[in-house]
Amino acid sequence: MGLLRINVPALGYADTLWFSIDPGHATGLRVAPADTAVYAARQFVLRPYTVDRFGNRRPDSSFQFSTLSGPVTVNAAGTVSTTDIGRAILVVRTSQFTDTAKVSVVPQGWVATQKFYPGNGGPEGIFLMQLDGSGRDSLTSGLDNSFIPQGFAWSRDGQQLVLTRGGTLYLLQPGGTEQPFVTMTGSLNTAARFSADGQWVYFALAYGSDTQRAGLYRVGRDGSALAHIGDDTSHFGVDYFAAPSHDGQSVAYSSTRSPCGVETCIRVLDIATNRDRMYGTQDYLVHGAMAAWSPVEDLIAFNSGVALSLIHSDGTALSLLASDVGYVKWMDWSPDGEWLIVADDRGVELFGVHHGGLRLPLAQFLSYGATSWRP
Repeated sequence: MGLLRINVPALGYADTLWFSIDPGHATGLRVAPADTAVYAARQFVLRPYTVDRFGNRRPDSSFQFSTLSGPVTVNAAGTVSTTDIGRAILVVRTSQFTDTAKVSVVPQGWVATQKFYPGNGGPEGIFLMQLDGSGRDSLTSGLDNSFIPQGFAWSRDGQQLVLTRGGTLYLLQPGGTEQPFVTMTGSLNTAARFSADGQWVYFALAYGSDTQRAGLYRVGRDGSALAHIGDDTSHFGVDYFAAPSHDGQSVAYSSTRSPCGVETCIRVLDIATNRDRMYGTQDYLVHGAMAAWSPVEDLIAFNSGVALSLIHSDGTALSLLASDVGYVKWMDWSPDGEWLIVADDRGVELFGVHHGGLRLPLAQFLSYGATSWRP
């Protein structure tokens, strides 16, 4: 509805003309949801509409639906039925226009995930939710803004989440409040992980002091047996983002210690000897920024620039999962080691490590960062 005010000052007259504004001729087709994540054996309805050149919706109602690819079917009314895990593309048509909708049919699972405010990237909070975006419930406040890599992890029994704030490690049980259990002399790296058996927590001290060296640490789940591990002797920590192995014998970690420098390395520390593994003449596994070790086998995921790769801890079987990831903020594995969940500056994605490299974007997680799969 619009109005036009008409004034005739010389005669002292004024009147208002009311009129309806209808959308213009159709210039395009849109469909909602344009991208979504859904569990298998579920249904949802596509909502297509045409728009004029200003994006105004038109009242058209004649659309045709079809499946271009993937494990879904769609009927004449636009109801989509998912059949199996995979990535699907649906096509919507009118007599003039065509558009597509994408669907990730994802494995079932619950995750802890950090949400950011769109635009400024400030931390909105950490939430418990399902991989299809349903069931969201608040866990605690957020850690830091979206521009800083950060993460947290579940205990093996799925009962506690470990996270860092300032110089303190906290344990959080869903429905409860954060419980501090280790406080260090300086700021911690914004990441921590449980060992595969859930008995240890690995983390890193970002700034050393007279009484505590910077670098990697581990501590018992009950807060006992705190110990520095590795070879970081600098005041400013150069070893961080610890990723303990599936068998509890080693830990992969990020390092800028020489000769790595600006081109960050992934090193592997053997716990029993407290020494980094040697690979020929070099003391690092591969160049990379962040690593995550499978909870069930000797397989390490790591990113280097825009590449996301897998490698065994002995340096063999290097393989590429993706060559176009964004700036990776955190990585975590599904408890069965079948899936790698990666948070980067473009959202959150699942990679089917043992599913032919299947890649499933999670559209409901576009404003989310660090995501950890709950056992």
